[in-house]
Amino acid sequence: MRRADEVRHTIELVCGGGIAAGLTFAYILAAGRMLAPSAYGEFSAALSFFYVVAVASSPLTPTIARLVTRYELTGQHERSRELQRAAILTVIRWSVIAAIPLLIGTILLSTFLRFVSPLPILLALGSALVFALLSVQRGMLQGQGRFRSYVGNTILEAGLRLAAAMALLYYFASPTAALAAYLAALLVAGVPLGGVPAASASKSRIDWTDFTKLAGPTLIAMVGLAVLQNVDILAVKRWFSSGEAGYYGAATSILRVISVLFVSVYTISGPLLTHRFEKGESLIPATLRLCAYFIALAAVPTLLFAAWGQNIVVMFYGPAFREAGHILVALSGLPMLTYLSVILGQAFITLGDRAFGRVYLAFACLQILAFWFAHDTIWSLIRALYLVQGSLLVVMLLLMHRLRREGVRC
Repeated sequence: MRRADEVRHTIELVCGGGIAAGLTFAYILAAGRMLAPSAYGEFSAALSFFYVVAVASSPLTPTIARLVTRYELTGQHERSRELQRAAILTVIRWSVIAAIPLLIGTILLSTFLRFVSPLPILLALGSALVFALLSVQRGMLQGQGRFRSYVGNTILEAGLRLAAAMALLYYFASPTAALAAYLAALLVAGVPLGGVPAASASKSRIDWTDFTKLAGPTLIAMVGLAVLQNVDILAVKRWFSSGEAGYYGAATSILRVISVLFVSVYTISGPLLTHRFEKGESLIPATLRLCAYFIALAAVPTLLFAAWGQNIVVMFYGPAFREAGHILVALSGLPMLTYLSVILGQAFITLGDRAFGRVYLAFACLQILAFWFAHDTIWSLIRALYLVQGSLLVVMLLLMHRLRREGVRC
């Protein structure tokens, strides 16, 4: 990938990601405007559960993208198609096998988290399973360099979600209606991507070695990231009132603007770093450049949230959510710490270095442990977030010397 193409794709992804972010944010705001803080606490907690499962399964997209990039560079186009078919069928097969245990576990979790009804969290689970299927198809688009098609599909999904939510919440103002809109949008957005590709005449058995070598460390890291990003909302739902959970959910929802900006950099990181690695180049300059892209994108919203958090919350959610403003100010710097660590992790994935995945999982366990002992107030939870995730970023920076091992291959 030439430097000019790298910049062009980044701009496309940022612009498209901005549109999708705006539509997604409008969906979240619609829920906030049409639900009371207590009901919004249920919605935001269920949405966080979706993010936990979706982020944990998210290695599908970058792994598919990296392998397809490799196959396309070497002219193995049919192999890309066979990988797509096998990955879709595998996701469907495991979803069916795990359906009943997941259903039982989700209902028990809804009781533990004190949900009024298990329906929102069940809809979140269903959405996460459909999202896993879409992840395969979107990984194909990324690996083939079809970033405009990828961005177009994410915008379609976000637009459908907003429209469905506005219609459903107008008649049924409940967390269940808001989550039903999420599931419906994912299902419809998957239609243009097609179903399971037909088997080719020269069908060959898929060798999952490359896939598991790439996805293995990514999966461990993403499970850790899912916990680091979302378990705080679930902790607030468990240990505090529904109203407080609603305020916290409103603050974190606004912060997700930064997460969507990060996705633009994250999307291009896989193909870019794989291309550099296949050419035998050092990954350190490209990785630091990706970090710089993200800092440049996230700096302005971070400063705005820190300086005018309360005004921003009232402007978007109304006076009923005024208390969320102080939480937004306190949390404003956290996404920068979280996502810089993830960007650094992409280079380790490219090298096939599994050490960082174990680091992520260890810090995720440390985060849960910190919450268990520091949940007397919401502010103590926030201090625990900064302590754990700031330490994680320091450790990831210290591990960068491992990126000099350019000869290590997946």
